[in-house]
Amino acid sequence: MSQNMDRFNEVTAKIFAKLYEKFPIEIDIHIDEFTDESAADFYVAVDAGGFFLPDGDVELVQHTVRWLVREGYIHLECEQMSSFAGCTLTSKGLQTLNKIPQSLDRSYGEKLIEAIKDQGTDTMKSLAKQVLEYGTSLVF
Repeated sequence: MSQNMDRFNEVTAKIFAKLYEKFPIEIDIHIDEFTDESAADFYVAVDAGGFFLPDGDVELVQHTVRWLVREGYIHLECEQMSSFAGCTLTSKGLQTLNKIPQSLDRSYGEKLIEAIKDQGTDTMKSLAKQVLEYGTSLVF
């Protein structure tokens, strides 16, 4: 698996766990919660229109959140420079995370929260992959 896919799965797991734990409360997702890069390093250049351009891991986190929104797992109110405001799980996201697979005694969401607390990175990535595979099978 590529490094980007590995990191995508890790970030996805952390986002899902955070949203599942707080559901139905809308929360802000701050990029610095998911990267070791400091807030000052978020943006490295300014393009001709005056917009900041993200770089490195920050860019990957941004694109991960945007993809989860496009695929219908997350609802958000607005995107800001270093955060996403008013985020919550959609019905698809909640249904996916509430799924209790035969091999587990708890839902995906509960297992993700447990993996985040135990710092089980490999477990997080594996669970995120399973959640997304299940989510793609849902028809809305």
